[in-house]
Amino acid sequence: MTSKLGMDQAKVDAILFANVHRLPRMNKVPGTADPIIMKFLAYPAREEVFRLARQNGPKLRDLRLSLRSDLPPELKAVRGKLATKAYSIRKDNGYQTRISERGITVTLEYRESADRPWKRIRLEDNI
Repeated sequence: MTSKLGMDQAKVDAILFANVHRLPRMNKVPGTADPIIMKFLAYPAREEVFRLARQNGPKLRDLRLSLRSDLPPELKAVRGKLATKAYSIRKDNGYQTRISERGITVTLEYRESADRPWKRIRLEDNI
């Protein structure tokens, strides 16, 4: 986390996890590692890691790394519907999209280009 996210070593050492393990994949691609799932004991530590991941997004993409939260089934369904909408926005309009989770709110954001502000769509907004 220190080299990939730019997190201070003392902060990394202070993060406590309830559980950390790899998730085996059925159709493993040679040369790729299995995903890792982590359960944070403290929500502020989790939010700090996700905040840094958002800030370092381009760097993580270049390294072929991503961070995602594991949501309850209800929110996974919402994220799935928003992901479908995001795909159509990218395909039809060429816009950039991202899906964010804040607490129990899942939001789709899109913009025309990097110099434009993000616009938001929630599930109840015309999907």
